[in-house]
Amino acid sequence: MKKKEKERLVTWKNQVTKQWGAQCVVCQYLGEKCDPGKLQFHHIISRRCKLLRYCPDNGVSLCAKHHALHPVHSIHRNPLFVLALLIDQRGWKWAISLLSSAQIDGALEKIRCRRS
Repeated sequence: MKKKEKERLVTWKNQVTKQWGAQCVVCQYLGEKCDPGKLQFHHIISRRCKLLRYCPDNGVSLCAKHHALHPVHSIHRNPLFVLALLIDQRGWKWAISLLSSAQIDGALEKIRCRRS
């Protein structure tokens, strides 16, 4: 990764952290405790979507458990659960805006083709 990209990614992570209050969004939603010092970050729409790659609205902060490990409440194992949770917290306007931007960039078509 180039130095400029790393810097932009660090800025994106800082913005996502500020946006979510330095907490795992799933822990916050479920009323669980997590270690804020070990937050991980996830792009809601793939970072392959250049239009949304560094957009803080396309990011979410998660603990390791809810990023990849939990069998039900993990964004990697059950992305629809986390997406529904985010829509509940941020509203449909946010979701439609994000998905529209991804559609403009062609990211949704790329995702659909990659999984076929």
